[in-house]
Amino acid sequence: MTKPVLIKGGIVLTLDKAGKTGLFDIVLRNGKISSIDYEGKTNAKEFLSSNPGGEVIDANGKIVIPGLFNSRLISSYSHARMFFTKCSYENLNGFVSLNLIDRYLSESVNKGRLEDIIELTYRRALKCGETFINEASPSYKKQQAADVYSKQEWIKQHFNITSFDSKLVEDPGLLRGKVAAGFRADENINSYAISSLKRLVLAKQSMLIVDASLSGTALETLKQTFGKPFVNVLNDSGLLGNSSYLADPCILTDGEIGTLKDIDAGVIICPSDIAALSGDLTLVRRLFASGVRVMAGTGLTGSDILTELKILAAASAGHVTCEELMRSVTSVPSSAFGFGNVTGSIERMKSADLVILSLRDLRNSGGLPDFDCESVCWHIIKYLNTKDITDVLVKGESVYNSATENKEKDLLDASKSAELASLLYSAGKFREYREKKLREKRVGRLEIGTEAEPEQKPGEIFVDMTETGEYMGDGEFKILRNEEQEFRNPREEEQEEKRPGIVEIRSIEKDLNLLDDDEDLPAEAEVPRLGIRLAGTKTPVKQVVQKPAVQKAVKLDDELEDKSARPKTQAAEEPVQPKRSALRFGFREGE
Repeated sequence: MTKPVLIKGGIVLTLDKAGKTGLFDIVLRNGKISSIDYEGKTNAKEFLSSNPGGEVIDANGKIVIPGLFNSRLISSYSHARMFFTKCSYENLNGFVSLNLIDRYLSESVNKGRLEDIIELTYRRALKCGETFINEASPSYKKQQAADVYSKQEWIKQHFNITSFDSKLVEDPGLLRGKVAAGFRADENINSYAISSLKRLVLAKQSMLIVDASLSGTALETLKQTFGKPFVNVLNDSGLLGNSSYLADPCILTDGEIGTLKDIDAGVIICPSDIAALSGDLTLVRRLFASGVRVMAGTGLTGSDILTELKILAAASAGHVTCEELMRSVTSVPSSAFGFGNVTGSIERMKSADLVILSLRDLRNSGGLPDFDCESVCWHIIKYLNTKDITDVLVKGESVYNSATENKEKDLLDASKSAELASLLYSAGKFREYREKKLREKRVGRLEIGTEAEPEQKPGEIFVDMTETGEYMGDGEFKILRNEEQEFRNPREEEQEEKRPGIVEIRSIEKDLNLLDDDEDLPAEAEVPRLGIRLAGTKTPVKQVVQKPAVQKAVKLDDELEDKSARPKTQAAEEPVQPKRSALRFGFREGE
């Protein structure tokens, strides 16, 4: 049982049906709003004397508002938002890092990490004034939810779980009344999946939240498959109604928005996600203008609800009142999640879920023109943020007070949060890299006509510096060998070892004689037997007379004379004939 509390002298924004706003006094007893003094004349001393052990909160120069609703919080990615810088709605569902993080958190050995993530995320949400959370992490299965949420004493705020695991929806156990059916749409949806979802929702009378953050390609594929837009597919299947909501739709036609309005279905908008993953915020203005029930959440990339309100206000471009924006995070979601009679506004006998913001910071002073509902809502959205929150109360109990906050515990939580972020980054980035490399290796093996390269010995690396001329890498290395491609080798290096006295013919004009230049020879010289001269050298011969030795040659059409018929003087002058095989004209030895 909580102690009696008097909140005295604050600007109270009730956000009830009448929108009462002014300098009111609020009395809290047993975790509920006991009474509201709309004239602000409650005496603090009399209250303390009549309520021993009670407490008076001086709200002079402060604004008191109902607790805020975060209609879509995805805690599993709350410490891994660095990955969303590479995402868009076109590649979100297939993004490898996010899938690896889901797998990491689903492993039983990491159950403690999951509990730490949820506890830190929810504690941070409390400091941001979020007294209600709708958990929408797609990776949480029945067993995980049972393990984590079975210890509910550390969860201070109201909560609901959007479960994408049908087993948890069918048998919520201790979470009965806190589970809504979730459905993730993609291009592979078929009639069987929709029929199964319909049977589950009707059997359990469950609230349905459809994750509609589809890419343009997926929406077009669905339209071709079913012959109509996605919203019409859900509506014709009987899945849409006043307890059904589309979460983060990135593309909606005017006809689909009209259908949502006619059947009183709602939409959960995460402005940060639309700004970061789509960039088109005109949908927000169209939804508010149509009168569709709109709720706000932080989603994948958002930090807190007050920041989301600022983005909504900028996207609406003055077409939506500030009161409507404030109701999208208070009274509207409270009715949607079945808490309309419990919280969502400051009224008598409702749960004492309150947030108190200070106006004493000069940086936030814009001057309130009047204490009416629209002016106060405008000032909150325009100037205030989570750092201006001084007190948060849930069920009449103070869960956060900026003056008495334990600084050492804050440092410990910040350190643990940084550690979790590092672990998730490693899990997503390293495994993504490893999977990518393995995939590339498998694809390489499947290519036709390729063989696996032989593994190189450790320490032996071939560095091809043909193009670069120098080594550009890190570290040191030594050249073991110099490899050149075959076509770069000069032809001379491929020939056999040359024999002495044999010179290859390099020029037809100089080295090949077919008897056309006989008339240039001296008259006493004899014609060589073969019409071929060896370039650059002459075979030594025995000389009988003192004159230059000339090789004998015969015309190609003359027959060779018999050696035995030759005079001995001619035999003495006969030059030594080289072997024909040495001329490399295709002759073989002995031919």
